Amino acid sequence: MKSLLRYCLVFTLIVLIGFTAMLLAYSIPVESIENNVARSAADISEEGPYPVLFDICTSKLDNFTDSWILLMARDDTATNLLDRALCVYYHTSGSSNTGTSLVFHYAYGEEFNNIYSYGRYWHGDMIIVKPLLVFWDYSAIRVINGVAQFVLTALVVLLLFVRKYKELIIPYLISYLMMMPMSLSMCLFYSPCFYVMSLSVLCILVYKSSRWVYTGILFLAIGMMTSYFDSLTFPLVTFGIPCLFITYIEQRNTESDDAFKTGLLLFIRRGAAWCIGYGGMWITKWIMLWFFTDHPVWQDIKNSLFLRSGLSDKDTDSSLGIRLEGILRNIRSWFYTPVTLLFIFFLVVILVLYCAKYRCRIRNGVKGASASLALVSFLPFAWLFIVSNHSFIHEWFANKTLVVFTFGTMVSFISMFKNAQTANASISPNMCYNSRDKLMGGDKRQ
Repeated sequence: MKSLLRYCLVFTLIVLIGFTAMLLAYSIPVESIENNVARSAADISEEGPYPVLFDICTSKLDNFTDSWILLMARDDTATNLLDRALCVYYHTSGSSNTGTSLVFHYAYGEEFNNIYSYGRYWHGDMIIVKPLLVFWDYSAIRVINGVAQFVLTALVVLLLFVRKYKELIIPYLISYLMMMPMSLSMCLFYSPCFYVMSLSVLCILVYKSSRWVYTGILFLAIGMMTSYFDSLTFPLVTFGIPCLFITYIEQRNTESDDAFKTGLLLFIRRGAAWCIGYGGMWITKWIMLWFFTDHPVWQDIKNSLFLRSGLSDKDTDSSLGIRLEGILRNIRSWFYTPVTLLFIFFLVVILVLYCAKYRCRIRNGVKGASASLALVSFLPFAWLFIVSNHSFIHEWFANKTLVVFTFGTMVSFISMFKNAQTANASISPNMCYNSRDKLMGGDKRQ
């Protein structure tokens, strides 16, 4: 009962803080934002809706959605504060779509004549974007974004070194590079999940000895923050990467014969907490929208859920072939980078070195904790299968979900061979020979 009350308290507190922050953000006068939004439109007009940074990797930006974010940030709809914070209005010009309305209005003087609501998401990024637009335009915010992401990554690496988890530094950096840091920093739409993921990892590394880190409360909060800030980009990374870190830390600190059973139960507990936080935060927004406004929230949500899951009226959207093709598209996009060679090289090197050193003892490394890590690593494929429409259409950013697979695979290899390393001291050479002879089906004396 105490645990349930604790979860309810954390959930309620985060909802209240998030809602209050949205009210404060929408209290900022639009006049102080307008000039910087106008300058931002010039940058987006020059680049186009979907510019590609490099031909040698998947590096497409989504200026289309960033235009949407800027349109919501400069909203001046004449309604009350509560209505604007919940409905999140934006204006469009003429018959143009949201991605080009910003450019058409500020670059060509076309008047806004349509008002729409995007209320089914929290759009928590408004509490960051609106204050920034008071002082800086889009290009300056991109620089700030890049610096902040670099500092966060450096802090994670520093803490891995200080906490004596140096073996995770290279896998983390390889995974970070495969996410295309330049794309992450130059697209506001891509950034929320990266921040939630990085801050969660920092919490785990800083408070690794605290009991609350190992309970589901942390993952409840992570799921809620993901739902609050993200608009469905690659949300699974906010669960997968922190879960891999905490599972590895547990494996380092405690070894037991039933590690897989324990790891599986903890995985289910944390996964359930994250899902409750992620879904519960969304549902709370829908209930508030239904209760306080006239927005047709339930029909909007129904249409969106059926569309993104591939269960719409179109039969082909939900076919097995389309879902598998969506996964393949994401795999191709994710591994289309020179950094993939580093990933493969890392796996090959660690496999060869440890096989050469421990030979027959290698099987002792395949323990429960390693299996638990592998279990988390394959979650992205289930996610991409479920949200088939989203992953199929938006593979250029949805593919970043596979960072969980990349990082998890490397960490699983490290875990497996560290277990073999630990077993080395307790296994005699004779035991190795006997083990090898049994595998070969013969007797050592023969």
